[in-house]
Amino acid sequence: MLERLILFVGFVVALVRAISELVKVFEVPGNGTTKKEAVLNVLGLVYDEAAKIFDLPVTKERTLAIAGALIDIVVAVYNALGIFRKSPAA
Repeated sequence: MLERLILFVGFVVALVRAISELVKVFEVPGNGTTKKEAVLNVLGLVYDEAAKIFDLPVTKERTLAIAGALIDIVVAVYNALGIFRKSPAA
């Protein structure tokens, strides 16, 4: 049980790191929904390719659900820290 928990925590940490970088790559002020969709699409593609090679501990659906929530958190933190700035039209 502890080993599975450690594996899952490692998975979430890797996901947060990937999301942190991807939201920066796709950052365009005022296009949050499009950015989130792009990040989820990339993660879905990566998941599909990884699943061909590895036995993944989490389903794709669960991974994308977790990723969606993490994207919201990461973007909120970046906004709060001034890393991302809202466009005047947003």
